Amino acid sequence: MHTVRALPTSAASTPRRGCLCYAAVWQERDAPVCAGLVEVGPQSLRLAGISTDGRVMERELAYDDLTGVRIGRAPEERLRGLPVLVLELGAQTPPIEVGTLNGVGTLTELADLVAGRFSDRRQATAEGRAATPVVSS
Repeated sequence: MHTVRALPTSAASTPRRGCLCYAAVWQERDAPVCAGLVEVGPQSLRLAGISTDGRVMERELAYDDLTGVRIGRAPEERLRGLPVLVLELGAQTPPIEVGTLNGVGTLTELADLVAGRFSDRRQATAEGRAATPVVSS
């Protein structure tokens, strides 16, 4: 299940313990662009920050909810001119596009982390076992 909620500013800017964080911008189709952080946790990906219309936003996506992860470089996929990590959520839900603010190398690193956790969860599900959480140090 996807969760979207407005949060107090302090909650949106505070990373959770044991997670890797990246400065990022993101957007869901037809929604305002948000700027803040993307946090890669053991069970989910969290986007937290402020939208261009001033709302403090948080979006949490369990890896189990993703149907695909890829880097989008096409002009129509770019976000503020940046290539993006495209988080696919199924045919009925528009993807979320995430651009990192520290360059393409950081985007590739983020994509590798998320794709690895997504693949681990998919493989565990296909094998009929519970996925072992990946813990970052």
